[in-house]
Amino acid sequence: MSTTPAPNIERSAAPTHPWSREDAVQKMYDAEVALHCAKQSQVQAWVDAAYRRLHEALDAYALAS
Repeated sequence: MSTTPAPNIERSAAPTHPWSREDAVQKMYDAEVALHCAKQSQVQAWVDAAYRRLHEALDAYALAS
């Protein structure tokens, strides 16, 4: 029985983040659109949730930049 050697995986010393810059930009855009829609609905719970989502997107962008 032969065994396959384990792949050589190099790991970066720098911390990695789950979002690429492009993903973060898309997330920020989507959050801004959601906030606009929530404001148009005039449902305060939706507006609050959309503001939280936008804040998370801004944090993701800051980490990815």
